[in-house]
Amino acid sequence: MGYSQVAVVAAGKLGFISGQVGIDTEWRLAPTFQQQTVRAFGNLKAAVEACGATMANVCKLTIFAVGDVDSKRIRLFVTPFLQGSPPCRPAASYASPDCTARTL
Repeated sequence: MGYSQVAVVAAGKLGFISGQVGIDTEWRLAPTFQQQTVRAFGNLKAAVEACGATMANVCKLTIFAVGDVDSKRIRLFVTPFLQGSPPCRPAASYASPDCTARTL
């Protein structure tokens, strides 16, 4: 059984999108945190639009980051993608994939 990053339910009224990361269509990871964040949100925007919605329709957004990441930096990179009232967006940062989460 496979894994889907996008699921639309209730006749196109509700969509769930997950697993958007900072890679391009050739599966290359962007080299910097800023470029990875911008690319991940570009990927998210494309997935939202594929569901027939816009970023203004996003009601909740959860951000996971690896490393010591400042939430103000994330906000700087993410804000251009958000339209109107920004969605609820909890965030967590991990020192490494094996460590405990820290809320940003």
